[in-house]
Amino acid sequence: MGQADEEEHSQEAVGAALPPVAALVERFQQRLGTYLLHLVGDLDHALVLAEQTFVRAHFAGLASGPELSAQVWLYGVATQLAFADLRRRRPVPHEVAEGRDVVRAVLAQLHPDERAALLLADKQGLHEAEVAAILGQTADQIQRQLKRARTRFRDLYVRQHTLSEIRPPNGANACDGGAATDAPYSPPPR
Repeated sequence: MGQADEEEHSQEAVGAALPPVAALVERFQQRLGTYLLHLVGDLDHALVLAEQTFVRAHFAGLASGPELSAQVWLYGVATQLAFADLRRRRPVPHEVAEGRDVVRAVLAQLHPDERAALLLADKQGLHEAEVAAILGQTADQIQRQLKRARTRFRDLYVRQHTLSEIRPPNGANACDGGAATDAPYSPPPR
């Protein structure tokens, strides 16, 4: 067998091994990547974690079977990888966020378990039983955790959103209603 034949044969072998995992990637990459982005708060880390999840799926032979079990397996592995990543990284101090960043800032303040449960149930639209299977808990535990996470999220969101509304724009004087000016203060005419 010549070198060209060997290369063609090895490419066929790789091609034959990839389609099942490629089908998983095609079905779950977008949703899993979005979930990881919201969970870890960093696009680069989310992409690496998604790739690691699919590599593990390939080596685990996760290519066949019902979609639900593949989904639970993928989200479970991705969640565990994300939790490990979050433990390795130092937390970033929380600042007052503005606009669309308020939701991200609030999510970042939740405990990773709460954030994962909330994202899986409310953002990904999974049922409590599926979230429980992914996070290795009972449906009752997830129900309590979701209630707690939703309450904390709401309270933190109100606090964060209120802070962003009362915070004056850069260079503005908080006493003048947010209008920045270089002119000295003069009282209104009587």
